[in-house]
Amino acid sequence: MDASSKPQWHHDSGVTVLSALESQAEGLTSEQVAARRGRFGENRLLDQKPRSVWRRLAGQFHNVLLYILLVAAMLALLLGFYSDATVIVLVVVINALVGFVQEGKAEAALRSIQRMLVSHCQGLRDGQPHTLEASELVPGDVVILAAGDRVPADLRLLQVRELHCDEAMLTGEPVPPQKSAGESVHAGTVVQDGSVLFTASAVGSHTTLSRIIRMVRQAQSSKPEIGQLADKISAIFVPVVVVIALFSAAIWYFFGPAPQIVYTLVIATTVLIIACPCALGLATPMSIISGVGRAAESGVLVRDADALQRASTLD
Repeated sequence: MDASSKPQWHHDSGVTVLSALESQAEGLTSEQVAARRGRFGENRLLDQKPRSVWRRLAGQFHNVLLYILLVAAMLALLLGFYSDATVIVLVVVINALVGFVQEGKAEAALRSIQRMLVSHCQGLRDGQPHTLEASELVPGDVVILAAGDRVPADLRLLQVRELHCDEAMLTGEPVPPQKSAGESVHAGTVVQDGSVLFTASAVGSHTTLSRIIRMVRQAQSSKPEIGQLADKISAIFVPVVVVIALFSAAIWYFFGPAPQIVYTLVIATTVLIIACPCALGLATPMSIISGVGRAAESGVLVRDADALQRASTLD
């Protein structure tokens, strides 16, 4: 039995599902539970430690184009152009703060998704009903849920007459679909009616909800085609701009009027600020973080940044 595999059980009977999970209608024995917990771990979503506030803030400045702007700001400060230096620093800081806030909102939305797992549920162990810690569930556990209960793991239906499960948080469907024996319900969804017998088919990091969280995290760090294009353009323009700035500074240093060092620094700073495509590298990652965060807050889970870019073409 492998909890990470995806057998086609959608139309199988409860007996077939139990057989596939090497379980039985009266629930697992204590020995089976201990063995499976050692194999599959606890029923917890990805418990990735969030980055500290300072690390998230520092990460907003990790950009070559920002480094160039900061160098230009220092040169302007050395030359006594305090207003220019202030404007440049403000642009950098505002960009970092916007990205920091948007990333924080996206992380908060993910944490709210992670809190969807319940702490306790009713189940059968050694043929007896017990109140179980949801984190103790293992594949093959038999779980009893009633109307209004939140599903603690990915489960398969064993005995059911008529069941509707609210899956809006996963599928967006406003009407709870009807389920029959052998079909699946996913962690975080809500049973709408009836008292139903389930068996756990996937727990912890193998659940659908956990995979969704992984995909959203990947979407935050992924780049759409336009972002990759911006990186390619920046990779060409930035070295060219630096070379032009150094070349211009050298001309003014050797052939310009006195004081040469002042004119050299002024020219180098001017070229760096005007010719460097700084906005290109700042706007793209900021828009991705903002878009993923806003979508998560609205209950829309974006698989990757390319999907976010393609969504702009939909009616």
